[in-house]
Amino acid sequence: MRRGIRVRLPPSYPYQIIECTGILLDGCSDVTIKNNRVECNYLDNPDLGMEKEEYVNEVCGIYLKNSDNNILSKNTVKDINMRGIDFYSSEAYGIYIDSSSNDNVISNCTIEGNYIGSDIQSWDLKAYGICLQGNNNVVVNNIITDTKVTCGGNSGDDYAYGIYIGGEEDYSKA
Repeated sequence: MRRGIRVRLPPSYPYQIIECTGILLDGCSDVTIKNNRVECNYLDNPDLGMEKEEYVNEVCGIYLKNSDNNILSKNTVKDINMRGIDFYSSEAYGIYIDSSSNDNVISNCTIEGNYIGSDIQSWDLKAYGICLQGNNNVVVNNIITDTKVTCGGNSGDDYAYGIYIGGEEDYSKA
């Protein structure tokens, strides 16, 4: 039995921005997310020979956006992945806290099997166990395993991070 969210994209989809998230806090403050299991979230397409391209695709186990002073504790995020889609820029996150989210605590969480699979024909792929872009966030006593990008062929700047701490890129100057 599969758990989590599965997004299967029909071959007729044109250029898209696609996101698949297990738990999303948008504009929430002072919330505790505890003892959850987010498992088997992934994007995939049954038609591997499709003619379209996808742009800026994200798969997140837990995503905090515009959210401050939250506690994420004893959560398990497992098998957050992508496969079989042509992507321009794709990112898989176990836990993602964007730059507008501050003063959050992530503790005693387990993130396993966060990856972008081998049949992606793409470039600029990134897999993150935990990605922090806000200020004053605390990460303590977490276990992160098997975060990887396993692509070959058309890949360019591909990265896999256990924990990434940094700001958002400014593409307006490109």
